[in-house]
Amino acid sequence: MVRGVTPELLFGTNSAAHQRPSDNRRTVHTSAESKAGETAHRGWSESLTIHSRESNLQMNGQPKIHLNQDSLVNLFDELQPVFGGRVAKFVVAFRINGSIDSLEESLDVEEDPEEIRIAAERRAEAQQQDDPRGHGSRSSRPQNLTREGLDLSRLPAFRIASLFDLFGTAVQINIDGDDSILESPWTADPGIIHSELPRLSAKLTTFEGTTIEGRINVNQAPHEILLGLPGMTRDLANVIIAAQRNTAAELLAGRQPQRTTVAWLLYDGLVDLKQLRRLAPYITTGGDVFRVHAIGFFEGSAPTAHVEAVVDAAQWPPQITSRRDLPPIGFRNMALLKKGSVDFASQGKRY
Repeated sequence: MVRGVTPELLFGTNSAAHQRPSDNRRTVHTSAESKAGETAHRGWSESLTIHSRESNLQMNGQPKIHLNQDSLVNLFDELQPVFGGRVAKFVVAFRINGSIDSLEESLDVEEDPEEIRIAAERRAEAQQQDDPRGHGSRSSRPQNLTREGLDLSRLPAFRIASLFDLFGTAVQINIDGDDSILESPWTADPGIIHSELPRLSAKLTTFEGTTIEGRINVNQAPHEILLGLPGMTRDLANVIIAAQRNTAAELLAGRQPQRTTVAWLLYDGLVDLKQLRRLAPYITTGGDVFRVHAIGFFEGSAPTAHVEAVVDAAQWPPQITSRRDLPPIGFRNMALLKKGSVDFASQGKRY
């Protein structure tokens, strides 16, 4: 236990909602108890998890194209056969010079543009010490360092914080000795972004590695968690929570809302592109870690078994990362469960 953290802080003051993990009685809340929890503190555990991962691989298990890799030559060569020369040229130009109309949005909000430039220059100087021509080690770097008139011998000075950085912008770059303006292949139209993002995100990533850790699921996050996001306002958090409730109502009515990417925030008019660029590195619409509750009972009798498990499907094959036996939930809650009236605070969520 961390000094100063009490069971009441962690598990709440609502007797129906807060219990220590050892007695495991906090998992089921009826709708009446949920209303009571609006005045009683439900505890940090309702808003925290240690399980949050997403796969950073394509559906076939192959790596995505990492847009922030160091080698611009490799980046161009990976993009060109999949998306064509125009996309490849624009992306590597963005990595070299950044966006001409929104530099501050093209970078990580916590990093200073000048610091990134200095870091890139230092890395380039280190490579020049290895090879006076500035091409690095001959054995480790491609010999042909130009693509379609672009000099790709340098290391990139800019990174792409999210795919939204690439929409509706332009880059000024030297091509074959002439200053040129490259317009983005994708406009800033919300409908275009909403339709194109699934295709792009299936092949491209701004994160290194096979998994992405710790992003916030904007489709399920409570108000308090949303307020912790960079650039989030209380009014925007309120609007997102209202949209979450509307989504639940649509699902109950048999309709499937289009909430598969965070572009829905822009498409539905909750944010503009500038706001979304700032939020996007920290949010998602679903992870690959699942919490499962399995309840065993005989017909006409009370439940005799209740097991909670966490399954990590961000790896293959999926792994059960934790499992614990819980007390049976009882006749009353079983009846509510069959009617869909039990609010499982964390069960069935994707982290």
